[in-house]
Parts: sequence; structure tokens; C-alpha cells
Amino acid sequence: MDTPVNRSRIESVWHQIGLARALRPSTLWSRLQDGYGRLMRPASTVYHAAPVPPTKHGRRPQVLHMARGRTRSRARPFGLEVMEPRLLLSADVSALGVLQVVGTENDDEVVLTRTLTGLDVTIGGNLAGSFLSSSYQSIEIDALGGQDAIRFEGDIDLANHALSAQGEEITVAGSIMGASSVTLTARSDTLATITVQGDIQASGAVQLSAQSGATETITSFTSHAATSIATVSITGAGTTVQGETLDITAHNRAVITALFDAAAFTQSNLLITQDNTTAVSVGDGVTLDGASGVIVESLDDSWVQIELDSTGIDVSGGIEIELDFALLSSHVVLTRSTTVALDEGSTAVSDGLVALSARNDLAARADVAPEDLFSVSNRVLGGLVGQARNTVTDVAEASVTGATVNAALSVLASNAGVYTALGRVASNTLDGNTLATIAAESAITASGSVSVAAIDSAHLTAEATPVLLDAQMV
Repeated sequence: MDTPVNRSRIESVWHQIGLARALRPSTLWSRLQDGYGRLMRPASTVYHAAPVPPTKHGRRPQVLHMARGRTRSRARPFGLEVMEPRLLLSADVSALGVLQVVGTENDDEVVLTRTLTGLDVTIGGNLAGSFLSSSYQSIEIDALGGQDAIRFEGDIDLANHALSAQGEEITVAGSIMGASSVTLTARSDTLATITVQGDIQASGAVQLSAQSGATETITSFTSHAATSIATVSITGAGTTVQGETLDITAHNRAVITALFDAAAFTQSNLLITQDNTTAVSVGDGVTLDGASGVIVESLDDSWVQIELDSTGIDVSGGIEIELDFALLSSHVVLTRSTTVALDEGSTAVSDGLVALSARNDLAARADVAPEDLFSVSNRVLGGLVGQARNTVTDVAEASVTGATVNAALSVLASNAGVYTALGRVASNTLDGNTLATIAAESAITASGSVSVAAIDSAHLTAEATPVLLDAQMV
């Protein structure tokens, strides 16, 4: 509010610091308002009488001529108008020759389509630009926020350009040919998928990576259930993915943390459920051709940490007969399905190693020593009550089923989870499967070694802490 009293106070301050009056904010604002008002006054025609010499009859005729002028009118007050929200669509070629495609924070569909002369880019059904193949040297796509879909349609010839794309769901519906390198990254908290239905060909590296998993801190003492899916699927008879190296991976890392004391307990049971699917599949008729090597990997290194301090829970009046440890219960249910598969009719070719792996493992953390890492740590501490239960299903399967492999071959399945339960009552229940297989109908022509390994090194600890009763409580 710029009232007269306030203005006087403000002008006094500017005077004290020696700021010239012409440069003071109040003066500048007044000039801005006046200038805007002058600009908005309507123009009009004003007639001026111009004097002329007398005629021979002694009369001075009045000759009117027109001159442009301005009349005085009431100016509109200066102000800023709020414009309606607009959707920014971005596709342009930078000064460095990079075709940059940027989505929005909404759920976008970004589509690149082959044209006779280059590419059309649409975002959310709106044409964001048409580009000649000669106008760019590489392509970078970032769909930004939301659950975004990126599609490549038609037979796109990149003419030795590099391509990188990042979204949540990526589909190659046509083909991507002639690239120097291809990097497709699907990343999401809950659902990251890459679907390849046509050829991908690059002279350099091809990287297809689906990464899913949210990091969540539970702040209210209520049950929590979540799913996380990361998949790469390559399908279609005759589809070929070719490059100097192929790196095809699916990765899940869901992180859940819940730390509570007795003051936060609003119910007696805390149930945390996390269900993950991590998979790479290479379908019938698909060929993977990596001159120097082929990596096909699924990895889940999620972890859950629950810590409840039951100190202060009132159990008086009932322990003379029986102390119910389940007055406070923490239950973690973790399900992980982690698989890689070369299906019947598929082919993998390399002068190097073809390595398949499916692993449920530990995630390295900078603040935790390697020997203290865990997949689930569920602890109920202090007090007289508390039950901690872990129910885990870990599936790790790597399979070559009726496929043809012309390369050195490694097939690995591994479960290496660490599960800890600590409370007055503590238990771990572990189910699942660890399987690495090359089916008999597969055709393996190895240029080097062939190895198959299934390793289950899961470590489970259940510790029932002792009950110490105060004499006054007996």
C-alpha cells in the first residue's frame, strides 16, 4: 500500500541514502504510469486556422488545414493483465545442431514420424515441428514430468545421427536405422516400459533401459501398498536390434522407510506391501546382434526399513494373566519377480559374450557399510510388546528356451537378499525360485565358454528380544 504517509516515509529513506529523485522507485513508477496513459489515449484530428494575407478586397479568408494532434481523454490506469495458461510445446534445433524435443509436466504423448524429407514431431496431438534430415546432427527427447509415452513411427533413417530419448513408456513401432548410437531410457516411480516392435540399427552402442521404483518415507501410521514395474519387450518376427554393443536392462529399486515411536501409533498393525515386476523378454523371430557383446539383465535391489519404538505403550491391567505381544505388529510383504528370457525362435549373435542375468540383490548405499546392507529390516524396539514379520517371495529366473546363440554365453540367476526381523516375536517367511536354464532344444554355437549358474545366497535373521518386567508391573 503506497499511502501518503507511507510515501513520505519511503521518500525520507531514499533521501537518507542519497538516491536521486529521478531514480527513486516512486518517481519511476509515476513516469511509467504516465507514459502508458499517453500511449493509450486515442488519436484524433484537430483543425487549426492558418493566417493568410488579405485579399484585394480587404478580406482575410479563413483557410482550414488539417494537422494531426491529440485530444485530452481519460487514460486507462496502468496494470498487468493475467493471460490464460498456455501449453508450451517445444521442438527445435539448437545452435549445435541438436534436435531437442521437450514435453511438459503433464501426461504427454510424443510422436516422431518419418516424412519424405525428415521428421515430424507431435506432442499431445499437436504438431511441434517438421524438420529436414539435413538440419540436425543428433536427436534428444525429454518428455519431462507426468506418465509420458514416446513413439517412433515409420522407418526413421537417422543418417548416422545419435538418438537419445527419456520418458516413461517408449515404443518403437516402426524402425530406427542408420544411427550412430541409440539410447532409450524409460524411467518412472511405478511403470517404466520399452516395447520394440521394429528394427534398431546403430554403428555404435544401443542401450535400452527401463528403470522403475519410488523412494517413499511413510509419515502416517497406516498401511501402505505399492507396485513397481520395469520391463523391456522386444517382439516381432524378423525384428533385429544391432549395434557394436547391446545393453538391454530392466531395473527396479523401490525404497520404503517408516520410523515411528509410540506417540505416532494410531492403530495396532502396520502393513507394508511392495510388489515388483522386473523383466526383459526377447521374443520369437527376434535377433540380437552385438558385435562386441550383448548384455540382457534384470535387477531388483529394492529395500524396506521399518523401525517402531513401542516404549510407552500402556499394557497395565492385563499382564497378570497374559501379555499379548501382538498389541503392536509390523508386517512387511515383499514380492519380487525378476526374469530374463531368450524365447523360442530368437537369436543372439556376437563376437564377444552374450550375458543373461536375473538378480535380486542389495543396493549399495554411501551411508551404510557393505556388511550392514539389507533388503528388509523390520524392527520393533523397546517396550513390552511388538511383533515383526517378513513375508518375502523372491523369483530370479534366467532362461534360454529354444533360442539360437552364436557367441560365448553366460546365464546367471541370483537371489542375494538380506532379511531381518526383530521384536518380542520375530519371523521371516521366504518363498520363490532361483533358476538358470538352457533348454535342450536351444542351439548354442559357442565361440568361447558357456556357463550356467543359479545362486541363492539369501540371509535371514529373526531375533526375539527378551522381555524385562519392572517389579511394579508383576
